Amino acid sequence: CKALNYNHNIPYAMARTTRSSTRSEAMALALAEAEKEPERRASKRVQKVSEAKRRRQEAEQIAEQHHIEEHMALQRKRKREEQRLAAKVALEQERLKKKQKQQQIKAAKNAAQKQKSSKASSKKVEPLKVGLVTLSDIKKGRGGGPSGLFRVPSKAERDKVYRETEKAIAKLEIAQIPPHGGRPWKCRVTIKEANACTSNKKIKGKASKLSKQGPLFRWYRGKLELACLPNIIEQIPETKWGRLMDDDELGINTNSLEARKSTSLTEAAMEDPNQPIIDRVWVSPLHETFRTRKSAMENAAKLSDRDKLIDKMVYGYGAKGALLRPFKPTRKQSLEAGLYKFLRDGLWVVGQEESWQEDNLCEINRREALGLNPSTGEKKVENRYLRPVEEFMLSKRDELRNFRLAKMTECGISAKDQKYAYKDAHKELREIWREMSSAERDVWRVDKVGYALPIEGMYTAAATVVPSCETPAMTAISDVSSTDSSIPCSVPSKILSNPLQTIDIKSFVSPDQEKSKPKKSIAKRNPAADVGRTCKIFHIETDTWYQGRCTGYNAETGKHEIHYTKTIVEEVDLKECKCMWDDARIITESSHWRLKNSEIILCYDAIMDHYAKVMHTVSARGLQYELADGFDVLRERGRGRYDMEVPAFSNPQFDFLTSPDAPWTEVVKTILGDEYSLVHKGAFLSLPGSSAQI
Repeated sequence: CKALNYNHNIPYAMARTTRSSTRSEAMALALAEAEKEPERRASKRVQKVSEAKRRRQEAEQIAEQHHIEEHMALQRKRKREEQRLAAKVALEQERLKKKQKQQQIKAAKNAAQKQKSSKASSKKVEPLKVGLVTLSDIKKGRGGGPSGLFRVPSKAERDKVYRETEKAIAKLEIAQIPPHGGRPWKCRVTIKEANACTSNKKIKGKASKLSKQGPLFRWYRGKLELACLPNIIEQIPETKWGRLMDDDELGINTNSLEARKSTSLTEAAMEDPNQPIIDRVWVSPLHETFRTRKSAMENAAKLSDRDKLIDKMVYGYGAKGALLRPFKPTRKQSLEAGLYKFLRDGLWVVGQEESWQEDNLCEINRREALGLNPSTGEKKVENRYLRPVEEFMLSKRDELRNFRLAKMTECGISAKDQKYAYKDAHKELREIWREMSSAERDVWRVDKVGYALPIEGMYTAAATVVPSCETPAMTAISDVSSTDSSIPCSVPSKILSNPLQTIDIKSFVSPDQEKSKPKKSIAKRNPAADVGRTCKIFHIETDTWYQGRCTGYNAETGKHEIHYTKTIVEEVDLKECKCMWDDARIITESSHWRLKNSEIILCYDAIMDHYAKVMHTVSARGLQYELADGFDVLRERGRGRYDMEVPAFSNPQFDFLTSPDAPWTEVVKTILGDEYSLVHKGAFLSLPGSSAQI
């Protein structure tokens, strides 16, 4: 009973009411359970101890890992602070050296000035002797005094020189501004004498003291010219476009005024207080006038951007004249390019932005077949080089990755949970690159030997230049990676042996990742399905596209039978030549500013009915010779081309032509503005075989 009461498995009240046999069995069972209870408690105690030990070990591993990362971060922070302190000390030293150097230069200048002033006080300085040139001297082409500078009393002769000087300055000003739509800018230059500008009080005061015989002139190869002209030319600032035309295009030779160079004589002429005043006015191709250089250059940049947009959308050329591949312009881009073209040329053919697609594709395929650059048409030159930061990252990323993976293994992280990709290595290496000094970065500049070499010389240069880095972080990486050579490297050996090989770091894929990439399944097309299609075949020998028709396919040879004419037939392997199918979709035609097919048919029937009625009247009355002068309802613009007013367009069934929702309403609003009115409504009819429009 005590055992039963101790165990608490069988109540004491029930044990008294049971029989004697049942009581003995229950007592035996209770004793057995009581003997097992200490073992159960001991096993539970062992499990709790082991669980606590395991949790303590995991916490220690995590703490160690965090400690390593904190230690590395602390090292980087210390290194950064050391570099900042060293940079600050270097800047302070450089500032002190610069200050000392400036003081030395200033002392030397003061000593030179003192010496010069002492010499000048001992010697009398003779002023520059300026002579006079008369009309007879000008006819002879000589005279003017020993200094070479003189004044011209004749105002008519001075004006002649001014006009030639104005043309020379205007020519150099225009040469630095890009044209707009083939029309150049204009620059109106006006040269005035200082004593003629009475509105300027300062100049007027000086003019009373100076001679009224104009500025200084000189002789140059027997011809009279303004002495300060070379210095004025040098003062013309260079624009961001630079000189757009060479001397031959500008008509400049060694004897031209634009080719003059400054000398000591011209510099002495610039010091003359009686300098001429030069006024410039720039006129854009759109006849806008600008009186300041800044406003003119801003407008020129705006017009240049417009030209680039027009060339891209309307003609299919890039900013540098590169041929563009077919693309579908948006509605907004088409409207913007059309507006700029209308403002520039006064004409925009709606839909012209889609007319160049096929021609560009033919030319691009031709260039590819000839092995030329598809964009520029020049021979392909593949000179690819690595930047210093790319060279550094390519050389050190495997070492850093192996170092990180080894540390993760030491911390007890399983191989499945180890996540440190090349992307993470690139990110950390970029931070290390930012912390490196300029001297450490210069080690990775390969241009000292082979950075500017072509492809053939890259690998020989790579053998002689072995970049290295001595930063503390990279030294630790090198130590770890050199001790553990069993860690596999997923970078191909050819990249390691040729560090100058160009590779896209961001899109680099290791061989393991390449194998795991799913390959796209491309359905094979039946070549026999091309039979009956028309196409254009490019022949490299003649550099020409030939129109033909595919009439058969030979499965044994894998060639198509192309009929160019009834007698000229050729078997062509389409895999080895350029072929363009006529029914292949290049760019789907947009529905911008187009009528519906039903509306087009309705307009066409009305135009042809009106044409038939008018021509019947003309032939019945013999008025064929008066068509050139024209009637109110029809006028002949050329052989087979007619301009007519269609009365049927005023009927209610043609309201879609003038409604606010008409397809061309948006074009009209963009070009003319919201306030517009209808002036004329008609049609142009061009019959087959009509003369070309001029």
